[in-house]
Amino acid sequence: MDKALSKGLLKTANQSGFPFQIGVRNEIERTISEHGWDIVAEEYPWTHLIGGKSGFIDLLAEHKSYIFLRL
Repeated sequence: MDKALSKGLLKTANQSGFPFQIGVRNEIERTISEHGWDIVAEEYPWTHLIGGKSGFIDLLAEHKSYIFLRL
């Protein structure tokens, strides 16, 4: 791959936050036996029923008694 193209793609990926999301997911999955959290969805679509606003939840993790959303 061309060096300039490679640098451009890396810059774009780093601006998006997606590499961070992948790293968080991988770390949660790698250490699930230590903390009990698991990823149940990624890029999960949502729409506000009244306002009509929509977007995606980056990661949805669950535990026996907790739910955490990162928007």
